[in-house]
Amino acid sequence: MQKIIIASHGKFSKGIEDSIKILIGERKNIDFIAAYREEIPDNRVLNEVFEKILFENKDNEVIMFTDITGGSITNTALSFVPKYPNLHIVSGSSLGLILEYILTSEEEEEENEKPDYRKIINQSIEEAKNGMVYINEMLNGGNEDDQIL
Repeated sequence: MQKIIIASHGKFSKGIEDSIKILIGERKNIDFIAAYREEIPDNRVLNEVFEKILFENKDNEVIMFTDITGGSITNTALSFVPKYPNLHIVSGSSLGLILEYILTSEEEEEENEKPDYRKIINQSIEEAKNGMVYINEMLNGGNEDDQIL
């Protein structure tokens, strides 16, 4: 089983939460953390929130999506890896990446008793990269494989 955490500077994670609910419905195994706002005003509180979630899920795989590689949220999460080797951190997150991961991992969990979360993470990252395109260039001479409409 897995726990998913989506953590960001400000309300980016709350926007992801809203979009996920619209597109695929609510998921009970996902926590959305908006750091440096009302409920989590500083790193001390962020550390406490991470510690609580990780401790409660020490027997599960924990996949954390953060917004900025090298940012304070990612660095704070990274400090927990030695204590919680079940923590997987994916930075530079986007809605496409997170949706791909959720849907793929849920399918794998239905089919396999012990899904390979590392493999799912890497596959989801590749799919998300492929989904990032400059639409104007595609409209101005892209080949047939690039068609979006």
